[in-house]
Amino acid sequence: QHLRKGALPPWEANVAVEQCDSEVLGLLAEVGCKRLHLGVETGNETFRKRLANRNVNSEKILAFLDQAREHEISVIAHVMIGLPLENAELAEETLFFLKNHNFDGIEYRLFHPIEKTPLGTYAAGKEEAANSSACHVKPPVRVPRAEYGGLHIDEITKQMFLLSMLDIKKRSDRNVFGKIAESIFAQIARGQITFGEGGGLKVLDEIQAEQTHAVLELYPNVSISVPFKIENNSVLRFFWSVPPRVLSYLSQAQKVMTLRITGSSKDTSVSLYETEIRATLARHGSRWQEVLVPLSKDLNIDQLTLSLLAGHPEHEELLLRLMDAVVLQEDSFLLPQGVQRTTDKSQQEIELLRARAQELEDSLTKAQHRQKELEEECARKTARIGQLQMEIIELQKTVEDLRFRLSAVSITRPSLWKKLHDLLFRKKN
Repeated sequence: QHLRKGALPPWEANVAVEQCDSEVLGLLAEVGCKRLHLGVETGNETFRKRLANRNVNSEKILAFLDQAREHEISVIAHVMIGLPLENAELAEETLFFLKNHNFDGIEYRLFHPIEKTPLGTYAAGKEEAANSSACHVKPPVRVPRAEYGGLHIDEITKQMFLLSMLDIKKRSDRNVFGKIAESIFAQIARGQITFGEGGGLKVLDEIQAEQTHAVLELYPNVSISVPFKIENNSVLRFFWSVPPRVLSYLSQAQKVMTLRITGSSKDTSVSLYETEIRATLARHGSRWQEVLVPLSKDLNIDQLTLSLLAGHPEHEELLLRLMDAVVLQEDSFLLPQGVQRTTDKSQQEIELLRARAQELEDSLTKAQHRQKELEEECARKTARIGQLQMEIIELQKTVEDLRFRLSAVSITRPSLWKKLHDLLFRKKN
């Protein structure tokens, strides 16, 4: 599509604050850059300079963030977890820094020492493989554990989870198109909804779950029934993810979990959404998956039921995380998409008209060039005609001269014959 329009497709790049000022951002925006990945590493300036080898203060990062926003470029923050000498307070400072500033998303990675770097030299000989019971994986697996004063594996796992929640919160805040009619999980978090079987539900509020941001952990063979009445066409939107240790278990045990959402009343039950969660999802790690479930006003239901199904939950440590379950009014949700489609169609028509205008302009240029060639050829032929006319005039003069000379010869011819006759007669006598 972009190639047909003759425009550059959107693209993204990795940048460093030290090498990217407002002028560079303007040039990036001009050539189609829509997203930048920025290495923040940690939220503590001193720690960033000392261990992350980044002599960049937070003010420069925030100034860069504002400049990128002016050029309509989104910024994804990249941070490291498990740095040497990092403690829980420093990790929370990083989370606080990311949460309170206008980043468009968060990418995190575990620290891994690289040879011949300051951190690699520091970590040399200070790391060992240990059996971590914190992973709760059956059968147990061996995972690396740093012994140089860094975070324990439990803290690392917690920070990974909190960062993933914060990332989806920031991304979802920028992708809610319509009016939120109802926030389901937030009501559960506030205790306003009683739910079903077994109590296999945990509300997580480490990032201060509010009106539309609440995270639940749902365990196998447990259902949540939420009173809900559909008055208008609407859309149920939520996110789900699976912790890494559960994905590891699914991979080793070759198990499957099923997430199911049904709508029901006294007389009917309708399946609205169902998906199987397999080990193949392990490649996604703990990424959140967005789900949109259309809810027609013709559905005669008065409650929604969320269920997580598994084979033998008493022998398995399985769970599913759910986040941001909100009901969006369909008209409001789809209106921007309709406007976007209309805008795209108009843009396509404009591009077609521009292409047609360009074709006509090219044809006009060719016609003007041909006209110039013909005019030059006409001038050359006109000059040649003038030369030929001059030659004709010269020839006419020559003919007239010859005619005059011929007439003179004709006049003198009789006297010459007489003289010749007289001469011959005298010689004869």
